[in-house]
Amino acid sequence: MPLNSLVYSILESIKGHSSNYAYPLTNEMHVMALELSQKLTSGSLDRSIMKIFHKFIYSLLSYSSSIDENNKWSMVAECWLAISSIREAGNFIAPKDLSGVLAKMEYHCRAVTLYESHLQVDKFDNSLIK
Repeated sequence: MPLNSLVYSILESIKGHSSNYAYPLTNEMHVMALELSQKLTSGSLDRSIMKIFHKFIYSLLSYSSSIDENNKWSMVAECWLAISSIREAGNFIAPKDLSGVLAKMEYHCRAVTLYESHLQVDKFDNSLIK
């Protein structure tokens, strides 16, 4: 559910959510989000959506040169984590309740990186690193 929540909230925000919140997406991320949204709403889902979805998720969960290490609000995942942790009363969920979400996101990060490496394997000669 965390990955679904992340993607859904981004897609809602680019449509112009009533909160007017905007994630710190790069231009490339924004274009990919629009492409994914268009593909999802077109009704003609085919295998190409997996490529679009992966590319978008990889851009969100992997390192990006657009991230300012001194500003945690430059990371989309950090922004989503804060937003998804706010409760109706205006307070945040307890850290113990957040650890499961963080563990799931760590697995998503690992999985998307592993899949990306699978996609890039043809660019290497498959020899052991020396």
